[in-house]
Amino acid sequence: MLLALLMHCVAIGILIFAVPHFSWPALAVVFVWSIWPVMLLYDGIVWKDVIFANAAVLGASLAMFYHKRPERRWVALSVLLLAPFLILARQNGAAFALLLAASLAYLPGSNMRIWFVRSLVAFASMLVVSALVNLLADSVLRSASVSDAKPKGASVGFILLGIFDTAGILAFDTEADLNLPEFDKKTNELIASELRKTYNSSRLDTLEYMSIRDGKSVHLALSANHLNIIGAHPFAWVQHRAALFSQALGLTDQRLCMPSFAGVTPLSPERAARMPLSEPRSPWVQAVDKFFFDHLWGTPIMSTGLYLVIVVFIGLCVAFRGTGFDRPGRLTVALISLGTVLFCSSFFLIGISCDFRYTYLAVPMAFWLLIAISSQHRPSYQL
Repeated sequence: MLLALLMHCVAIGILIFAVPHFSWPALAVVFVWSIWPVMLLYDGIVWKDVIFANAAVLGASLAMFYHKRPERRWVALSVLLLAPFLILARQNGAAFALLLAASLAYLPGSNMRIWFVRSLVAFASMLVVSALVNLLADSVLRSASVSDAKPKGASVGFILLGIFDTAGILAFDTEADLNLPEFDKKTNELIASELRKTYNSSRLDTLEYMSIRDGKSVHLALSANHLNIIGAHPFAWVQHRAALFSQALGLTDQRLCMPSFAGVTPLSPERAARMPLSEPRSPWVQAVDKFFFDHLWGTPIMSTGLYLVIVVFIGLCVAFRGTGFDRPGRLTVALISLGTVLFCSSFFLIGISCDFRYTYLAVPMAFWLLIAISSQHRPSYQL
C-alpha cells in the first residue's frame, strides 16, 4: 500500500518537472487528482492492478522527464526497476511496457530502423529484469513455510477463461451443443445444462456443475475445448465478451461488479491460519467502503469507460494535431495513451469477472494526460 502511494506521489512530482510550462490549470488538475475519491480509496488497496497502474504512471512520468533531460541516462535506466511491476503484476501489462520502452528508445533525428532496434533492446532488458525478479521471488517462496497447492500462473487463468467462455457461449446460443470427447452425450448435456443455469455474465464464480463428481477433469476438458467452441460459435462468444466488458467499463449496472475490497478477507480459515493475517476490516474501513458503495458506486466517477474516453481523446489530439508538444513529448503521450488503451482492451479477451480494478489504469492515466496537455503552452498565468 505504501509502495503504491509512493509511486503515485513520485509520478506527480516528476511530471511537474517534466512538462515544459507548469501552469495554473495543471496545478488544478494535480489538486483534483490528489483528492479524487477513486484515488483515495484505491491507493489504499493492496492489489496488483493498483500497483501496476501506479508503476505505469511513474514510468510515463520518467519517460517525459527523460526526453526533457536526455543527458540523464539514469532516468531511462530507472524504468528497468519498474519492469517487474509492469510485466509480472499483470502479464498483459507487457503491451504497455513495450510501448513505454519504445517511447524511451526514441532519439530525435534517428531513423525508424534505429528506433525499432533500440525499442526491442529496451523491452528485452525489461523482460530480463522481470525474469530475474521472478526467479528470485520463486526461490524465496519455495523456501517459505506458506505454500499453496493450487497450480500457478497463466495455466490457471487459461483454464478458468475456457470454462467462463464456454458457459457464456452456451448461454447466448441456446442451440449450441457441448461435445467434450472425455464424456458421453448424457454427461455433456448435463454439464451444458448446469453451466447455462448458473452462468452470470458479470462473474465466473457463479458457475456450478456439482452433479459431476470429478470436477477437475471437467475443468481440463472445458479448457481443452475452448478454442473449438469459440470457432463454432463466434457470434455468441462476442456477445458474451461484450456483456462482461461493458460491465467492467461501468457502461451498465455497476453494482453487478466487484467494487473494492479493503483490509484482509481470508479465503478460508485453513489458509488464514498459515498466514500472518490480522482480523478482516476495522469498523472505520467498513464505513468507508459502505460510503463508496452506497453513494459513488453507479455514478460516472466509478466508470472507467469515462476515463478511457479521456485517454483516447487526448491521445488522438496529440497524435494528429500535436497541441504544442515537441516531437519526443508528442510521441511519448501518443504511445502512453495507446498502451493504456491496449492494456484495458485486452480484458475484452481475457476478463473473467466484472472487476473495476481490471481497467483501473485508465483513472490515473487520464489525470496524467490532462496535466501533460494543459502544460504545453506558455500562458500569462504560468506558475
